[in-house]
Amino acid sequence: MMLSEWMVDVPNGCGWIRTVSEFESVDEHITRNALLHAKMFSEHYKANETKHQQEKTDMVNQIKGLQLELHSTKEKFTQTTRQMQQEFENKIEEFQKVLQVKLSEVEAIKARGPSGGDGTVMSAEMSSGIHKEIKKTRDDVTQMNKTVSNITHNLADVDLRHQLHENTTFDGHMIWKIDNFETRYQQAVIGKTTALHSAPSFTSRYGYKFCARLYLNGDGMGKGTHVSLFFVLMKSEFDTLLEWPFNKKVTFTLINQENQERNVVETFNADVNSSSFKKPTKHMNIASGCPYFVSQEKLKKPNSGFIKDGCFFLEIKLK
Repeated sequence: MMLSEWMVDVPNGCGWIRTVSEFESVDEHITRNALLHAKMFSEHYKANETKHQQEKTDMVNQIKGLQLELHSTKEKFTQTTRQMQQEFENKIEEFQKVLQVKLSEVEAIKARGPSGGDGTVMSAEMSSGIHKEIKKTRDDVTQMNKTVSNITHNLADVDLRHQLHENTTFDGHMIWKIDNFETRYQQAVIGKTTALHSAPSFTSRYGYKFCARLYLNGDGMGKGTHVSLFFVLMKSEFDTLLEWPFNKKVTFTLINQENQERNVVETFNADVNSSSFKKPTKHMNIASGCPYFVSQEKLKKPNSGFIKDGCFFLEIKLK
């Protein structure tokens, strides 16, 4: 058989080809189609790449916008707190002045004694009036002291809320500074303050709300020998928008301030069957974490690098 009469079965429904020229014609057709498809794929890829790049740019801009919004909110909160503090201080100063006047009046009444300043004997009615005035003044002083105490308490509460707001994060990553270690540790040992809580934080601006709970003298199996650290999911107004149960990896790190290669790290995955990771129905879910996070001996060991100037740092990451 001559070369020009070779018969080739071409797939995809092209049929039988009897001559080399016909084969070359089909080959050219296939090549053109391949180039056309390659071109279409390239254009599609470029279009998708442009789309993804635009989405990435939009996301970055959104994050920047949220950061500016957060900064603005913090500034407004700080300004409002300072105004409230100034108002409280003005009120306290005002009450102190009134209190001083009242005390002076009491002293003047006591100095007059049962007789008037000119030596004449006061009537029973006048004496009764003075006693009523003294009682009223004492009641006023008592009420003022309560008011000052309430203002002082409210001011401390505002300051605490301000600190919590300043330390709140929105990216599932927090670094928690624990200061005054010796004092806090002794309070934990005697049972005065057994647990410490971090500022509440979020996995994203409208994400899961959580905090960390720390037992310096340990909790459960770690009590008395270890520092226990737990993760706590908190109830949030955005919970209905989120997927439940919570299903992320939690990483605790005790930061070594001299050499971070000696950090203490513990990681665990959320157990979707645990009530700790269900949608919260109360203010806080049951805590979950590490009762044996780090031994108290290791943490407090001199020159270990964990405690500096009475402070140590914990890092919590969610992924």
